[in-house]
Amino acid sequence: MSNIPLNALESQENFETEDIILNKPNDDGHRIVVGNPNFYMPNPDDIQLDKVILSPIRSEESIDEGNKLDNIVKDEENSDEKDIMANFVASDDRFYPEGGFKAYTVVFGAFAGLVPVFGAFNMTSVIETYLQNHQLKDQTTTAIGWIFSLFQFMTCFTSIFSGFIFDNYGCKSLMIGGTILYFLSLFLMGECTRIWHFVLCYSLLNGFASGIMMSPLVSVSAHYFKRKRGHAMSLALTGGSIGGVTFPLILRPFFDKNEYKWGIRTISFVSLALLILSTCLMKERFYSNDKFRLSTMIDLKGLKEWNYLFCVLGVLTGEMSFNSALTFYGSYCNHVGLTINDTTIQITIMNTLSTVGRYLPGLLSDKLGRYNCAIFCLVMLTLVQYVAWLPFGKYGINAMYAISCLYGLGSGSIYSLLPVCVGQISDTKDFGKRYSTMYFVVSFGILISSPISGAIIGDKSYFNYQMYIVFCGALSGVAAVLCYISRYASTKTWGWIVF
Repeated sequence: MSNIPLNALESQENFETEDIILNKPNDDGHRIVVGNPNFYMPNPDDIQLDKVILSPIRSEESIDEGNKLDNIVKDEENSDEKDIMANFVASDDRFYPEGGFKAYTVVFGAFAGLVPVFGAFNMTSVIETYLQNHQLKDQTTTAIGWIFSLFQFMTCFTSIFSGFIFDNYGCKSLMIGGTILYFLSLFLMGECTRIWHFVLCYSLLNGFASGIMMSPLVSVSAHYFKRKRGHAMSLALTGGSIGGVTFPLILRPFFDKNEYKWGIRTISFVSLALLILSTCLMKERFYSNDKFRLSTMIDLKGLKEWNYLFCVLGVLTGEMSFNSALTFYGSYCNHVGLTINDTTIQITIMNTLSTVGRYLPGLLSDKLGRYNCAIFCLVMLTLVQYVAWLPFGKYGINAMYAISCLYGLGSGSIYSLLPVCVGQISDTKDFGKRYSTMYFVVSFGILISSPISGAIIGDKSYFNYQMYIVFCGALSGVAAVLCYISRYASTKTWGWIVF
């Protein structure tokens, strides 16, 4: 100590690097740091292992500023506890652009691809009504229902493989192969005249093509958005509604002239152009590194999570309701006195309102919660079926206009929100696998939903059609309950919370 000059200790250059501590404590029991008379070292007994704080002497203003900062941190922690959805977002440490030219180009590519892929789902009622009155007029409703049920089953079932390939290898190979098969299957469908023809070309081949493209088309937007994921995916999924609007309008003049073959061929060429555009624009950002085996393609471990399990069951019953209702909606319109032209218009109106239904709830879900919006829309759809469709459907075209509008709004909302709910409780790199696992389970429900509805309709009496509506409404009501249980399993509360 005595050998060190005092001026060296007091110099500004050595202030930060050569602080010397006196051996004798001051009157307060603290040891003084020489060179900084306002800074005290605490006693060793005062130091906590989990919280070491060196407290310099501060002015009253600095103390007030520190208190304000502490209050801000506490407020942020409280707000995070209230906003569970924000915690899920924060748990993902990946970077998401949340916008920009590249991100929205990918969203547009997914939109373009979903026009034909989900558009095929939305035009099933138009095709079913035409076949029931022409090529397959001698067949039963249940037999015809199997064509569309097998198509929907194949689409969902094959997504289990496309989800794994997308997560690990990207979307290009899936989109190229799916585009070729989709075009060929629709083009050949124009030549079909018997049930086994339609099963081979439409149910199996087109269903397989749609299935291998569905996972990348739905999942790729999630690679660019997290906080705005509901908005982005709803934009992409509106493509299905656009396809449901435009495809029946394209088919209508051909069906009026009984030119079924060229109507289907026209759809196939339009679909080819849209799918090529989609393939060129889509690009993934994340990859998994899983080995090619069944356990990595099906997320069986995820089904042990209560929130994911009940979400899958909710989507299962919801999809059974929608597909049953949409498949025989045109047949119901015919039964209550509407012509084929009027029926096509009803389906077009339904799909037009479905576009609005897919976009607005997706936009609101980022602020109000994805699960909250999905549950509300399922309840609303159930009420539409029991309060509007069941008692007033028999009153003809004017009543059906209102029912088509309301049902389109409700069903469109569900189609855009259910995939986002899965993304809400899934890691982004596993989203494709978990989404395809969900629809692998859903495919078995869809397989039996249309034949069950066809069996309920039976001899096409008005009472049987009423029971068919009751069946569809019950399924959507159960879906709302199951999604609510999934929400509780995620948030541990039955009350309101943004999730």
